[in-house]
Amino acid sequence: HNETHNHLQQLSASYNFLTGPLPASLGFVPDLTYIILNNNQFTGTLPVEWGRLVKLQICFLQNNLLNGPVYPYLVPSITNLDLSNNQFTGPFPNFDLGTVNIRTFAVSSNCLTGSIPTNICNATQLTFLALDGLGTAKSCRHYLFEGSPYLNGFTNNAYLVNNIPDCLFTMPNLQTLHISGN
Repeated sequence: HNETHNHLQQLSASYNFLTGPLPASLGFVPDLTYIILNNNQFTGTLPVEWGRLVKLQICFLQNNLLNGPVYPYLVPSITNLDLSNNQFTGPFPNFDLGTVNIRTFAVSSNCLTGSIPTNICNATQLTFLALDGLGTAKSCRHYLFEGSPYLNGFTNNAYLVNNIPDCLFTMPNLQTLHISGN
């Protein structure tokens, strides 16, 4: 890669059958503002190198096979992030001052544990928050009737504890809150 000659701003390759890890080399494309790779079959973790994308605004990675932790930081420029329907594990991500611009955040149907931190309310620009089934991805299910064609009950190996932070109900811009299945 050559940072001085790469001016790619938007990458969209959704609804394909792309496999393998997410390309770490995208972290060296300084003008990248959109990464739209949803509905593929990417595996592995979020590349650490993507933390360098200081202009990244939209990142859609939903409906892949990604795992590992959702990083505790987000680039300050991010406005729309969808990580739903993957296999992310570990604690719910921390919302620190790096999330001041985020407007939509979706992380439904993964294998997250711990609790929803109260500092999620630091993201005062949030308008849409989807937290359905945070511990219900297929990879963290224990099927009760393994092999049965008729019964599909399961328990979860990952789940959240504690309450929904009260501050969510008084966030100034939040219009949509999905939090069922937890």
